[in-house]
Parts: sequence; C-alpha cells; structure tokens
Amino acid sequence: MKILIKPLIISLTFLAGFMLLETILLRKIKHKKIYCFLIELAFFIGYWAMVYAFWL
Repeated sequence: MKILIKPLIISLTFLAGFMLLETILLRKIKHKKIYCFLIELAFFIGYWAMVYAFWL
C-alpha cells in the first residue's frame, strides 16, 4: 500500500500543476480546439509515463 501512495501523490500534483498551466495557456491561444487536443494528449502521455516510471 505504501508503494502506491507515493506515485499517486506525485501524479495528482502533476495533474493539478498541468491543469493550471493548461488554463493559463488556453486563455492566450486563438485556435483553442487544435491546441487543446495537443495539450491534452501531452498531458495524457506525460501522466502515464510518470505513473509507469514509479511502478517499475
């Protein structure tokens, strides 16, 4: 159980930080639909890469 808590806390912190960054970036971008998809894709890959790295 202790092994799973550390990646969970780090992942949630990463999620919160990225959502804040995404909110700030989307306010400044004109073509929001295209870049929103790319930002979400980068978040998805980064999030699962961190989770996978901590479970190895």
